[in-house]
Amino acid sequence: MRRIALFALLVIATTASGQSAPPAFEVASVKPSDPNGIVRAGRSERIFPIDMRTLPGGRFLGTYCTLKLLIEKAWSVELWQIAGGPGWIDSDRFDIDAKAEHDFTQDNDASQKTMAMLQTLLTERFNLKVHRETREDTVYSLVVSKNGPKLQPSTGTDPPFIGMRRNSSPEHPAMTIAFASENATMALLAERLSYWTLHRPVLDKTGLSGNYSVKLEFAEDDSQVDAGPSLFTAIQDQLGLKLEPGKGPVELLVVDRAQRASPN
Repeated sequence: MRRIALFALLVIATTASGQSAPPAFEVASVKPSDPNGIVRAGRSERIFPIDMRTLPGGRFLGTYCTLKLLIEKAWSVELWQIAGGPGWIDSDRFDIDAKAEHDFTQDNDASQKTMAMLQTLLTERFNLKVHRETREDTVYSLVVSKNGPKLQPSTGTDPPFIGMRRNSSPEHPAMTIAFASENATMALLAERLSYWTLHRPVLDKTGLSGNYSVKLEFAEDDSQVDAGPSLFTAIQDQLGLKLEPGKGPVELLVVDRAQRASPN
């Protein structure tokens, strides 16, 4: 009788507080990845094939993932937006195999549900605590250079898209990166520059509307011998645009606390 009464009081207290348990996987395994990685056929070096995916049945798999990559996924931020935390969150790798109680992979909000459960898993297994914060930091403005744009309007009808590829052999020390698109907006170009290269907010202040053909080649590291132009030089010479640095608000996800998860 005492146990029943105590359980009833707990139910009443939980209901009265209006709080419900956060979404969570029914079962989950978190363990350190194989530190030796794997060797693929035809290659001598060992690699760490990072992968994160949601599978039918409400299952989430992550292999060779750092905690920082998992935080990026769970909280929908970019890696450069994650600040603080111990150094190992960007070096130690973990394998995760988790499954929800029900299959929700066909729901319209399946991605949001997965990320909410992943947040709960990381919070519990890594004793993780984070908070969002806005700081004054470096931002870039994409503007038209003084001689005007060198952009060709696109005649395509496909959705706006910009691709990025390596335009030099893997053996070449001065890697050349190429952006290519036949139907890109300046807002999309600014977004790709932010995510792929500058790792800082890039604001579209070109005032250019419509879609354009974008072809841009630059050296990832222009200090190398036989390197091509830097990103800043290439944008001005090839597109007639300019990247201007300045200060502005940058949204960050700050890691207040993290502990290595125990294998389970």
